[in-house]
Amino acid sequence: MALIALDNQPFTQRIRDLVIMALVEDEGFVNLLLAHLQPKYCLPSRRYFSETMLAQTFDAYRAKAFAVTESAESFSFTSDIWTSSASNESFVSLSAIWIDADFTRRSLVLNAKHLPQSHTVANICQMSENMYEDWKI
Repeated sequence: MALIALDNQPFTQRIRDLVIMALVEDEGFVNLLLAHLQPKYCLPSRRYFSETMLAQTFDAYRAKAFAVTESAESFSFTSDIWTSSASNESFVSLSAIWIDADFTRRSLVLNAKHLPQSHTVANICQMSENMYEDWKI
């Protein structure tokens, strides 16, 4: 699951916002897994990955992020709004930057969310407040 969470693997959107992962059905991945790593292995469906493993991985990485950030005394936050050139959809992100006990600069993207509303001050403010609340900031 780290492959999906850390390597920014592609997702596609289907009817009714059912998010599915394309990687597990890609010919190259299947051939690598089945031909070289374990020929008798039965590959789980992309539905299993998107509905079960993705949620579990998200929860695990979120807990890890909370653990990493809990010892920080103060943070600097940045946010960005951008529009995907592929889908013409807008997104907003929230990142935290801090210096740890060893005086090492650390950073973490805390949130990246779809922003379907107009980019008004009220909508951006509400989205930002929601992201801060998600992280108990």
